[in-house]
Amino acid sequence: MNVVRFVSGFLDTNTYLLEEDGHLLIIDPTDYADVQEICRNAASVTVLLTHEHFDHISGLNRIRDLYASSCRVIAGATCSERIQDEKGNLSAYADVLAELGGKQIPEHWSPFVCKAADITFEDWYAFRWMGHAVEMFSTPGHSAGSCCIVVDDLLFVGDTVLENNLMVKFPGSSKKLYRSVTAPLLEKWLLGNRFSCVYPGHGDVMSPEMALRLIRDI
Repeated sequence: MNVVRFVSGFLDTNTYLLEEDGHLLIIDPTDYADVQEICRNAASVTVLLTHEHFDHISGLNRIRDLYASSCRVIAGATCSERIQDEKGNLSAYADVLAELGGKQIPEHWSPFVCKAADITFEDWYAFRWMGHAVEMFSTPGHSAGSCCIVVDDLLFVGDTVLENNLMVKFPGSSKKLYRSVTAPLLEKWLLGNRFSCVYPGHGDVMSPEMALRLIRDI
């Protein structure tokens, strides 16, 4: 299985593309042309969302349009609900958030919504993809709809773990919830599983040890 990272130039958001025998598993599809072009020739496309924020779903509508025949989207129930609202996915405030981050909003950008996910879950969901074990589990804190994703020995954390510790400083975030629910859960997972890599929503791939340190610093 190949894992490729694409970085969107707007807010340096990561999209991860996993490929197996022409089938694609896409985590957090950004508005990245190469990802969309790869989807054209895929045998099937499965999209997983780590959370509802606009910079992590900005390419979702386009991918669905390109691959409507067999594209399925899986997300937490709260994430699915919030991607359908421009305030819930924060795209209504994209210009303000971009300015705070020292970025310039793309000229084509405008508030948007996405259709609901095809499959939703409350706390935990597991399935097989091309022979690989996939688990998704709720990790609220950065957003109400945040989750982390395990694919074999790989852990994809979205914005639940970031090097700059900004994961609980956005509208709808909750440091209290992060500390009481998510941090203990992630610590248990990181200590109880042999993950080879941790893939964040922004920044470079990190070791499990580094992720654990960041979680404990919140």
